[in-house]
Amino acid sequence: MTKIPEPLLKIGYNLLFTAGFALTWPYFTYLIWRRQPFWERLGERLGHYPKELKEWLKDPRRPVWIHAVSVGEMLLARVLVRELRAQRPDLRILLTTGTPTGRKVGQPLLDEKTRKCTAYQERPRQCKTWPFWGSNIRTPQAWQEASQACPGCNKGNLVPLQQIVEQAAKIRI
Repeated sequence: MTKIPEPLLKIGYNLLFTAGFALTWPYFTYLIWRRQPFWERLGERLGHYPKELKEWLKDPRRPVWIHAVSVGEMLLARVLVRELRAQRPDLRILLTTGTPTGRKVGQPLLDEKTRKCTAYQERPRQCKTWPFWGSNIRTPQAWQEASQACPGCNKGNLVPLQQIVEQAAKIRI
């Protein structure tokens, strides 16, 4: 069997990779273009913030900047923001995100009047099934931790076991 010299393999690999990228780039660009929220607040996601925010940042009282990339991180940020607000109500918090969905989850966090998360119509599956995730209902301790993180847990009507099982089956977290 003939062995191909290593420099030729590297050149061949680079040529195939470049050709593959060039051929698939239009397709993936089309998918991104078609996705409406992609353009929403694109400047912010690229680091270009509105003038009002830049002025707010010039205040000598430096804010705590929390950047949550995904919805999951934003759900964790909710706990962090609540704890920070409880310990230091005067603390300035800047909350940014990398996705439109994450922004929808995070926007209510900094509402000065309610400081509570509000549900929205188009919420993702992980939000629709919360708190009945497998990881939360696996043990009593896991449920206790989840209920400490979410002010809505253990409040309201008792949820039937069948509904809990159905919710847990919808998503594996």
